[in-house]
Amino acid sequence: MTLKWSYLVLVVILIITAAGWSMMSQRPSYENIGSKVIRLSSLETSRVFVTEAIPHYERGSDVEDYTTAFDVETYPVVNGQVEIPISRTPVFIECEEPGSLQSGLPKNLSSTFGIEGWIVVLRPMFEEGMSEQEVEQFLEERIQTVLDVGIGVNRVHPSNVPTCFTWNVIDPDLDGRNFDFHWQDLLVKKLQETGIDLLISLSPDSNWEEDESYPPSDDKAYQRFVEAVVERYDGDGKDDMPGLKWGIKLWQLDNEPDLRHKVRGRFPPEDYFYVLKLTSEAVKKADPDAIMILGPCAGSTQMATDSKGYFQDVMNLGAKEYIDAVSIHFYPLSYRIEEIRSYFDNMTAVFGEDMPIYVTEAGEAVRYGFLPQNVVPDQRKAAESVIRNYVYILINYPAEKIFPIGHTGGLDIVSMKNPQISGPSLAKFSYKLLIEKLGDMDWRKVEKIKDGEDNLYLYKCPKKGSSKSIYVAWWDYFAEHPNEDLKITSHGPQLQPASGQRLQVPKEIRKSKNFRR
Repeated sequence: MTLKWSYLVLVVILIITAAGWSMMSQRPSYENIGSKVIRLSSLETSRVFVTEAIPHYERGSDVEDYTTAFDVETYPVVNGQVEIPISRTPVFIECEEPGSLQSGLPKNLSSTFGIEGWIVVLRPMFEEGMSEQEVEQFLEERIQTVLDVGIGVNRVHPSNVPTCFTWNVIDPDLDGRNFDFHWQDLLVKKLQETGIDLLISLSPDSNWEEDESYPPSDDKAYQRFVEAVVERYDGDGKDDMPGLKWGIKLWQLDNEPDLRHKVRGRFPPEDYFYVLKLTSEAVKKADPDAIMILGPCAGSTQMATDSKGYFQDVMNLGAKEYIDAVSIHFYPLSYRIEEIRSYFDNMTAVFGEDMPIYVTEAGEAVRYGFLPQNVVPDQRKAAESVIRNYVYILINYPAEKIFPIGHTGGLDIVSMKNPQISGPSLAKFSYKLLIEKLGDMDWRKVEKIKDGEDNLYLYKCPKKGSSKSIYVAWWDYFAEHPNEDLKITSHGPQLQPASGQRLQVPKEIRKSKNFRR
């Protein structure tokens, strides 16, 4: 063979190899992990349509067209019955051919599915000399990414940023009289222009790292502040923000006081209850129809024992008299449904099974967890857990809304901050599909066809005001294959308790090759 022909053969081999690698990079590398079978019966249709809830790619940056990113299979129905193979990847099952996925903005925003920590103005923007016009543009861009997913509610964190609703930010001299709502008005205005609602966290102070005392220095001044804030945004026509389109009804007190008590040795339950009572009284005085939400528990199952004890003390002090709902954060250490069940069962035992729940942070922030910075997280596993976790929580607990966290790694919906990842995560597209398929479900009327039997989950979800239903199903694969379960968390070994000793890390985590000391 001549040198010329040898060169041509080599080029062809390289082209074929490159094409193969390209296809492999777009398709999941573990499609043959196995499956089980579910059976639907009494169907009045000739076929069903099964949509995989995860795009057929390895990374979100590979998705060029959301409308064609999901595989759809058709199964014939015989004598009213159909058998469908189910893997760990959740699927949506419909008796009518699904319409085309929405390529632009959704027709309706979801009031159930929200976002946390994404639509916020940060102090460095001002330190870098950004003008107010540039800040507005920044907010509009952030809001646009949320609108594209179909998210209809935004949680405002009480962190020390210009757009938060804490006492020291709105009333710097803490006299309860001179308020500056400039940035809060801007945030509310921009969100309401696009139809997005708000859940707002109040706090006597956002300087958590520095302050030794949690209760306000002047109770009456603090309550005047709370009344002024709620009155400005309650929509009753009295002292409202100019241009307010509707009243904001969801208010909560602070963020993870149990974690702050565990780590810093301050903010005991007695102090939190004292401030809760002050806050609730002022909120209800300004707006009797407002929903007062108990501040969220930290959310890591590693913290569950401490969180349960902390909030049990708060409830024993009489908190139930001053709240309408509770807030829970959830950062699981595994992908198993059993972890969700154990954690939420423990927390609902404290608050009561009928107490409404707002899951105001949900995610697996691998950037801050057990994965080293040079390890690329498995986006498919994370996206699968978005569907499984959120659906399971909404169906099995009195959860009103759920807010994935939008500014860290792992389950990021609108961004991925892990340095090994560029572009959105697969979870963004799965979350958008979840909202499109189940955003208008009547979660209290879901039929549990399978709820963990043989580690299978199959739910029939009725649409509000309609006779139509969508089934959602998955196999809890990791319950049967624990060695393949990647355990990660956003809180844990990096945090130091007040004593200076490390928090306890579960034994199975310490033995993991991915554990970072």
